Amino acid sequence: MIINCSPLYTTNNCLDIISKEWDKKWGIYPNLGVGEPSPTGDIKIIHSDDNFIKLIYKAIECGATVIGSCCGSTPHHTRLIKNKFNG
Repeated sequence: MIINCSPLYTTNNCLDIISKEWDKKWGIYPNLGVGEPSPTGDIKIIHSDDNFIKLIYKAIECGATVIGSCCGSTPHHTRLIKNKFNG
C-alpha cells in the first residue's frame, strides 16, 4: 500500500492508523503542495524541507518501507531523502 499524492497533513494523519491496522509493507509519496492545486494542476507554494523531512522521519518510525515524494517535489527532495537516510 502506498499513500500517494496526499498533502503532508493528510499523510501524517494516516500514519498511526496504517501502522496499527496494516501488517504488510507500505509507504508514502506525499504531495508537497500547500493547499489545493490550481485548476491547471500547478502548485505555487510547497512545504518547507523541514516539514517534509519531519514527515519522512515519522513515516519511517511508523514502519514505512517505501519513501518518495509526489506533486510539488523536485530532484532536490529526492536528494534530501537520500542524504538524511543513506546508510
